Amino acid sequence: MKNSSAAQKRRRKTLATPESSSPQLTKSTPAKPGTPAEGEKWRVVLHRDVRKTVAHYGLTNPQFRPRFGELIAHLENNPYGFPKKSGKLRDAYAAPLKFANVTWRAVFLVDDRERRVEMIGLGPHDQAYADAERRV
Repeated sequence: MKNSSAAQKRRRKTLATPESSSPQLTKSTPAKPGTPAEGEKWRVVLHRDVRKTVAHYGLTNPQFRPRFGELIAHLENNPYGFPKKSGKLRDAYAAPLKFANVTWRAVFLVDDRERRVEMIGLGPHDQAYADAERRV
C-alpha cells in the first residue's frame, strides 16, 4: 500500500506541474538566403504610434501572449519566421498576438540591406492591418 500512495503523490505532482505559459512564436525557419550571417541581430524599429502602444501596455505585460519583449527578441533573430501578407501589404509580414483572448497582430516590414525590421502596425486584428495599410 505504501508504494501505491507514493506513486499517487508523484503522479499528482507531475500533473500539477505548470506548462509553459507562452506559446511557441513560430516554427523554426532558417534565415532567408542572401541575408547577412546568422546570429547577427536585426534592428527593430517601432513606428511612433506602435511605440506609444508598447509604452502604454509595457514590454512584459502578462496579458499578452507572446509578450512584446519576447516578440521583439524573436524579430531581432529571425523576422522571416512569420507569414508574408498579400494585397496592399504584400511586402509586409504579420505576427499573431493574444491580449486577454482578443486576437492582435504586429505588422512589420523587413529591409534586408539595412538589416532592419520596421513595425508599422500593432493592435486588434483589423485595426493593425488598417493602420499598416495607411503607413505603407
